[in-house]
Amino acid sequence: MHNFDTRRRRRRGDGLGIVAKASWVIVGIALVVVTALVIYAKVNEGRQNVDIDIHNSPSPELPTGTASDPNGTPGTTAPVPTGVTSTDPPINTVAPTPDPTPTATPGDTVIPGYTPEPEPDYSVFDNSVFVGNSIFEGLYRYGVITHGTFFTKVGLNILSVYSQPATNGTLPIINMSEPCELDSGDYEIAILMFGQNELGWPSLTSFISHYSQFIDDVRAKQPNAVVFLTGLPPFSKAQSDKGGETGANNDRIRMYNEQIEQLALTKNCYYIRVPDVMLTADGDLPDEASSDGMHLNMKYSKAWADFICLTVMQAVRGNQQ
Repeated sequence: MHNFDTRRRRRRGDGLGIVAKASWVIVGIALVVVTALVIYAKVNEGRQNVDIDIHNSPSPELPTGTASDPNGTPGTTAPVPTGVTSTDPPINTVAPTPDPTPTATPGDTVIPGYTPEPEPDYSVFDNSVFVGNSIFEGLYRYGVITHGTFFTKVGLNILSVYSQPATNGTLPIINMSEPCELDSGDYEIAILMFGQNELGWPSLTSFISHYSQFIDDVRAKQPNAVVFLTGLPPFSKAQSDKGGETGANNDRIRMYNEQIEQLALTKNCYYIRVPDVMLTADGDLPDEASSDGMHLNMKYSKAWADFICLTVMQAVRGNQQ
């Protein structure tokens, strides 16, 4: 009887041991599956937070209209790309454009063979405000445009404009809940330029969405101002080649300019294209236009300013005739 009970307890114990081992195996498998699912979810979440890289997606065709006209006449509206679900990248995902530090030779302001027609009248900027980064800032640092007000800063982008002051300011350039630079004055013209410091953003759509909102906010601050969006000058070929896949290259600039022009159509703004004198046959900035391949020297700053002036003159004064 004793031996029988012992054998029965052993069998029962062996059975329980097998069940326990099987349970531990099941628990282990479950842990592996749960871990794999968590990792998969995190990977997919990261993917969903970044839109498709525009290098791998086709550029949308521009709508028909007159925004590409050299005079910048606004055309019909066209939809801005939608579907922005990504978290915005941190400010200055591309290194801020450096200070232009003008060093032009006095009197050396004319590009051989280039004469703007008609004669630019810079008084059209008397009650204008310019908002943008260091590329824009060079226009007044060189003394090329001495009319109007400049709210510009090295490294400024479409996000930091809400919190950072201009180079010589103390208030944010624009802020919808606090005093800001754009609360000052009653401007007739607002000339905006953004995009260079956003070239490294993972989503062009996100940039355009923020730019669209910024235009609305500028109009809320300056309801009487006619708004102009400025196309981005290209880099020199050498500088564009250095940009590589970081986003700071001319292929990316062309994509941004297409969308900025389309945004001008959508928001009923004027678009100021890049003048031909600032483009080589391949669409690059001429080597002689800049010492660093990005910031314009005195000659080309003057040619660019002349073109901006003539565009604004045609848009504003032409409509008054």
